[in-house]
Amino acid sequence: MTDNPNFDSLAQRSFAPEATTDDYEKLFGAAFALSEWHFISTAEFPKTAAYCAVFPGSLDSLPMVAAFTDTERLRKFINERNLSTAPQSDAIILSEADNGVKFSPDRVFLSVLPENFLGYIEKLLGYGVQGIFFNPDKDSHGFFIGLTQPRPIREHLESKNLLIRSNAEKTELSAPTEPKETVSGGVNFDALSVKATQTNAMEDLNALFGATFALPEWQFIARGEMPNVYPYVASNAQYADNQPMIRAFTDEKRLIRFARENNLTRADGSCDTLTIPTGNIVEYLEGFIAQGAYGVWFNSDTESDGFFIPLKQLRPINEHLAKLNQTPKVEANQTIKTLLVRIKDGLGFPSGFVAASEYTCHIFCRVPPDWIAGEQLKPEYLEKIYAQFYGATWRAGNSDGSRYVVQDSYTKVFPIETVKTTKFAGTVNDDKNHFWFYIADQNGAVRSVTAEEFQADIDASMKSAATEQARKEQDRLADFGMSQTADGEFDLNLNINQVGAVNFETSIAPFYEAIVPLLMNYQGTGEYLTLLAFAPSGMSQLVEDVSNNAHGAYLQIRRFLYLNPKNNVRIGVNSIHSRYLRHVRTNAELLVSIELCKNLDNQTGVFYHRFEGPKSEVFKLLAAIQPILESVGYEAVSQ
Repeated sequence: MTDNPNFDSLAQRSFAPEATTDDYEKLFGAAFALSEWHFISTAEFPKTAAYCAVFPGSLDSLPMVAAFTDTERLRKFINERNLSTAPQSDAIILSEADNGVKFSPDRVFLSVLPENFLGYIEKLLGYGVQGIFFNPDKDSHGFFIGLTQPRPIREHLESKNLLIRSNAEKTELSAPTEPKETVSGGVNFDALSVKATQTNAMEDLNALFGATFALPEWQFIARGEMPNVYPYVASNAQYADNQPMIRAFTDEKRLIRFARENNLTRADGSCDTLTIPTGNIVEYLEGFIAQGAYGVWFNSDTESDGFFIPLKQLRPINEHLAKLNQTPKVEANQTIKTLLVRIKDGLGFPSGFVAASEYTCHIFCRVPPDWIAGEQLKPEYLEKIYAQFYGATWRAGNSDGSRYVVQDSYTKVFPIETVKTTKFAGTVNDDKNHFWFYIADQNGAVRSVTAEEFQADIDASMKSAATEQARKEQDRLADFGMSQTADGEFDLNLNINQVGAVNFETSIAPFYEAIVPLLMNYQGTGEYLTLLAFAPSGMSQLVEDVSNNAHGAYLQIRRFLYLNPKNNVRIGVNSIHSRYLRHVRTNAELLVSIELCKNLDNQTGVFYHRFEGPKSEVFKLLAAIQPILESVGYEAVSQ
């Protein structure tokens, strides 16, 4: 890379119709190889230190942050737009105290090492900024990218060794760029939060929440007067549907910074803090649920990468973390083993002569894991294979004095990846090789199967293993009040349990027809959960049916007459219910239950419904039945 690349020429080539990957790599390689990017130090959007604007013709005319490859272009742009260059004092996030950030003497612009600016520009997404536009002045051929792309582009360039700097710059890059205050108790919570947000992987969530609960205490901004002191609570329209959240902090520096940003300090810049030992934190914070608080939001100051936890999930998360070190790991060898026993044999005669077989015997087996020792069949189990292959009395010989002789035997246990990619079905014998297939069960019985049956057993086992793994992942996510949805995203779980009055003429059929299309990718568990309990002695004329979809039975339909033994009121009951359906791809759980009860004596009706599962799925179900509820005069009542 040259010291002074011609960015106009590089940008023109990169955005030409015939542009290639090489052109893009040269352009952005040159941009990331710069020692600094330059930004106008002003505030067009809330609490941003870099100038943002709309640039027509780019990214659907959405706001972008203006960046410059040199200060000459930057000053031209300021003059072109007659920009005010006096920064707002409360809008500066980056400061001289931040590593790698330098302001010009007149504070007109700031210059930042590209690596140090990545985290900052990503934060701008929360303020509606969608991209970064380089060199937007009139004399330059500018170029732009979406705000989520700089980091993956830089990682791509690094992987191909396309970033070339001087030794001095390489030394500067190797120095730590993380401000010391981002580390709390020896833990970099910003890094943990960013990773958990990006991946949603269980191990990353475990790391983040595990570190949070490992802190000796959580810190809060104190409100109220002694002895009635409580944590500061506030909502934010961009998070958790604007529900109130308790603001917590992993260290005092973040707490003070948030307090100053939100005018919660005294004149001298200080504020009262409340620290609660983590050992008692769950019980303490659960007490705020009844007061309307939704969650606890950690490190919500503008310079931190914060995260939040719904208050109702604190206890299950804490219990989940406590179980992590107690749960025995399932070893990889605790699954059915697939192996090959290859035999060269012959027929031996009393004279001692052995007539060797003209072909090699290939015996493919599926056996329990405890049959294997050191990647070989244990001798007693190899003998079981021989007995199945030659006959139970093969060692005693045949009635004519002949006997089978194993001249050479070789056993190979296949790795799981080999089993997945090998197609056993359709195997055909030839002159030199003959094939047999056996499956052994846990009781030690060995049975002969066809190649197709052998393949089917493998396929079923793989599917079962994948299903079990998916189910475990969903169950672990459930500990955090979350589920993985069908499109691979992650969603909070939601439990809706409501009751309301309806017209006596209401039928349950429209509700069934409305929800069935939404359940086509769910399979039943074989169990059903009713919302209401009825004494069997009072039930009569019971009719039960099971509704099926492509995956089998999944909903139970019931209709019966109930005579209330307490007051002899007659109630007609119609119900549709399941017990935690499982999505066929993700294994996310979904509960669906509806009860329609009609008082036959006073001609009134009551409708109960409960939907529990991923929030997006619950909302779909609610939306499906809402028009029907409105048509039957549904009036919700408190429970």
